[in-house]
Amino acid sequence: MATDYNARHEAVVNRETQKHERQKAKAEAAEQNMTRTLAGLLKQENVKKALARDAMAATRDESRFQDIHKRAGAGTYDNDREVITGDEPRPWED
Repeated sequence: MATDYNARHEAVVNRETQKHERQKAKAEAAEQNMTRTLAGLLKQENVKKALARDAMAATRDESRFQDIHKRAGAGTYDNDREVITGDEPRPWED
């Protein structure tokens, strides 16, 4: 009874490779969808104002500042695609 283990192993590897590729494609699609969703939300004036108020409150509260600084140091915000220059409009000051 000769069993071709190489063919079995290759079939398993191929199946798992295909599964991995599908999962990778789903993850990339989800990332793109989330990026579009967040970009759409950030274009809304009320969302911008709420985020600005929250950011300003965080700069005044030492404990929140420390928490944000700790997260930034740990790399939480490393995948951020937006560059903050400081010249952005400030609708909360209107």
